Amino acid sequence: MTGQSKWELGVHLGGTAYQGDLNPNDYPSTESIGWTTGLFVRNNLSPTWALRGNLLYGNWQGTDANATDDIGKLARNFSFQNRLTEASLLLEWDPFGKSRFRKGDYNFNTRITPYTFLGIGAGFYKIENQYPDISKEAVLEDISADIAASNGKTSLAMPFGLGLKIDLSKRTTLALEGGLHYGFNDLIDGVSASGNPETNDWYWHAGTNLSIRFGKKDSDGDGIPDQLDACKLVPGPESARGCPDRDGDGVEDAEDVCPDLAGLMEFSGCPDTDKDGIMDPMDGCPLIYGYEDTNGCPDRDNDCVIDSLDTCPDVAGLTLYDGCPDTDLDGVPDPDDACPDERGLPENGGCPLLDTDCDGIIDDLDACPTIPDTLGFTGCPDLDADGIIDSLDLCPEVPGVDSMNGCPVIGKVEQELLSEAQREVRFKTGSADLLNSSKLILDKVVELMQAYPNYQLNLVGYTDDVGRASSNQSLSKRRAKACYDYLIEQEIKPERLTYEGLGESNPIGNNKTAVGREMNRRVEFNLVTEQ
Repeated sequence: MTGQSKWELGVHLGGTAYQGDLNPNDYPSTESIGWTTGLFVRNNLSPTWALRGNLLYGNWQGTDANATDDIGKLARNFSFQNRLTEASLLLEWDPFGKSRFRKGDYNFNTRITPYTFLGIGAGFYKIENQYPDISKEAVLEDISADIAASNGKTSLAMPFGLGLKIDLSKRTTLALEGGLHYGFNDLIDGVSASGNPETNDWYWHAGTNLSIRFGKKDSDGDGIPDQLDACKLVPGPESARGCPDRDGDGVEDAEDVCPDLAGLMEFSGCPDTDKDGIMDPMDGCPLIYGYEDTNGCPDRDNDCVIDSLDTCPDVAGLTLYDGCPDTDLDGVPDPDDACPDERGLPENGGCPLLDTDCDGIIDDLDACPTIPDTLGFTGCPDLDADGIIDSLDLCPEVPGVDSMNGCPVIGKVEQELLSEAQREVRFKTGSADLLNSSKLILDKVVELMQAYPNYQLNLVGYTDDVGRASSNQSLSKRRAKACYDYLIEQEIKPERLTYEGLGESNPIGNNKTAVGREMNRRVEFNLVTEQ
């Protein structure tokens, strides 16, 4: 509460209405509405609780003439006016009041918050009643009793209600408030014995309250009283004793080494981001935990080369080699040394000049350092001397060419045989049954496969475009498989064969002519090297 103004003074303006014997309804009637003014003083016990002293002045009126549905009251035709002065003490509860001081006791934040109140008070009434000519002696006695009882009447009242506070500024608040006042008597309207003495009267009020807070002198308007403000003429937060603190770290700018970066008091307002005990401006590695002897930077291998500059941060090394070791002491640091445990030559990548297979090609340049190359090409053997080393040569015992992966080029006669097989292999109409004449040419294909043991044969079936595409695709695949099955029967290994059906795609003839359609009904035989 050190920063909240303890006292407030305010005024009230509103309306009031009463409920009693001369109101024709069971609720306050609009015909009885009067005006109210008042003064109040509030003592803020805490951000959420306050005591309020209220002085309220107002007036009411009421008449039986408004009871249009009650013949008895119309005949009675009583009326009254009452000028009220009420003094009360209220306890207010503002459940969200702390939000006005969310950033500290001295930092007032304007808010809109609801509140409730309950209290006790005393009402002073000045009643003026009008009675028609009454001839009944009993009624006259009741009226006389009411007049005697209500003259100079003072009565207890219990006000309670709700309100909404709207902060217009740090000093000024507007409140919208409404409440009920229960009177512990039946004479607010001056009618009791002559009316309904069984029910007490009550009234309500609603209106606006405007209040001004009073507090200690605050020259710079930062919410901190001058007597507690280290910088009385310059606004600042509570955490910096009322002095400017741009970074909000509680260290005033005049003493803050890092005034634009939130930091710690022990580091004169500078941060220690990596929490290594070294403030960021003095830390060579402010984002990574380090040690004082390495200027705040880490050095995992303790070789006096900080990790950010250490090429080998997990292995102790030498500054000369950016923190990397040279295990064999050959002048080549281990990461660059192809032979880190064997002393060698810098020009040889740190390795000695070795020729393990004694083929005249040193191991560093020898693709096969343990197998001699008798031809002196790449260091690897080439049994068929075709320039393709055996490990990459699919036909290592037969000279070949690069385009065929070391295998010989298929001759013109063999190519013509595959073309002949494509033309001559035929099937029964609409089926995948081979004609006997087709088996003769397939036997020649078997001989070709035996002559080229390193080649693979791909079988691809096609059809013309007569019929449904899905049926044609299925038929083309079954015809390719029929050739595949026949070749396997002739002891060609399955791993050397593949087959597929592509239906009516890739026509080589015109499907609009009989000759073209016959050309399109085919199985292609493609001899390729194994991959």
